[in-house]
Amino acid sequence: MEEKTIELLLNKYDEMKPIYEAFTKHMDSLIRSILKQNGFTDEPGGGINFIKSRVKSKKSFEKKLRKKSYKYNLLEDVTDMTGIRIVAYLESDVNKISKVLHEEFNIDEENSVDKRKILEADKFGYKSVHYVVSLDEKRLSLPENSLYRNLKAEIQIRSTLQHAWAEIEHDISYKSRRYVPYEIKREFARLAGLLEIADREFENIKVNFDKYIENLPNRLKNDPENVMIDELSLETYIKTDKDFNDFETKLLDKIGSASTGFINLPLLRDILKNIDIRTIKDLKDEFEKIKDEILNFIYVWKNQITTDMSNPYLSQFLNQNTFYKGESLYYMVIVYAFKYKKFNLKNFLNPQSIMGYFEDELEKNNLPNKI
Repeated sequence: MEEKTIELLLNKYDEMKPIYEAFTKHMDSLIRSILKQNGFTDEPGGGINFIKSRVKSKKSFEKKLRKKSYKYNLLEDVTDMTGIRIVAYLESDVNKISKVLHEEFNIDEENSVDKRKILEADKFGYKSVHYVVSLDEKRLSLPENSLYRNLKAEIQIRSTLQHAWAEIEHDISYKSRRYVPYEIKREFARLAGLLEIADREFENIKVNFDKYIENLPNRLKNDPENVMIDELSLETYIKTDKDFNDFETKLLDKIGSASTGFINLPLLRDILKNIDIRTIKDLKDEFEKIKDEILNFIYVWKNQITTDMSNPYLSQFLNQNTFYKGESLYYMVIVYAFKYKKFNLKNFLNPQSIMGYFEDELEKNNLPNKI
């Protein structure tokens, strides 16, 4: 490519850069919106590690022109002026995201490639989906998108482990500035093979975890003695156990509150283990034994205790209009502590918390004898 042609394209780059910046911002926002509608976000639990977008720098553009001068006569011939990288946590999510985007945009099949499919069966290496896309006619018909006709974006989609491999391989190869020896390439290939196995193992873990959650309600109902107390089993018990929910409904009627949110499940888990309630069956059995006393405790607490209302914890409790789901299990622990004298609440809880004040106030008002 002649220097004059390169100079013309670089001048065109300067002219078009603001439009490419606007196009990149638009594509980033649009892709995030599309993925969110399909259950993918870069928030915790959303399946995406991160989404990153950029406009190719002038320096990088010039380097590309000089390296592949035979390919580019117009600025529009460069298909990665806008680049968007989507890094999902799992390879299965890469497949789902790829399918969604393939259906939402016009795909330049000639310049798009799924590098996972072209990698030979006995080889390991870079695996990523590269789509070159443009807006479809429906979106281009919107007045605000009129400037984006003929513009393309390259979208790269890969898993987190694939991304880590590619970034490290690129960094080491770039620093060498020379041909990478065969032995080093083989080491990278072996590592890629290990990461491919790791990707699949993470996938298996997710599948098994999803099955565990799906089967948990049935196990709580039919096999509670073999379900250990943890945050998930407690949350599922609070949500799905009919007897427990009937009790909390009765309790809400008694204290005139509305149910909202969840109690502190990690704290409750630790307290229950401290009093040797280790399975859901243990919990159900103990709750059944003292549930009437829990109702009595709430009545006594709400109607007979007078205390310093300047305390934010107690003021919040005594005047609360809300009630956390599962909160009656806190009251069960308090009744249990006084009934069986198996442990001291203050040895286990922060005395500044609401439950720490419970014990002080109960002792001061001699309520253990009334329970």
